[in-house]
Amino acid sequence: ESILTQIISYDKAREAWVDLANAHASHSNICILQLKRDLQNAKKKRQKYVRISQPRE
Repeated sequence: ESILTQIISYDKAREAWVDLANAHASHSNICILQLKRDLQNAKKKRQKYVRISQPRE
């Protein structure tokens, strides 16, 4: 399951962070690094989608 599918349903960032913190609380530092990487990748994908979906001038 991707990080985006875990947090997409939340209306507030705080809700997403609390859920992610709870889900990953027992994981090692490697898992935390993977989570950060997944979040960065989700952000990049979103930026790419926004850029593609905007009308050209």
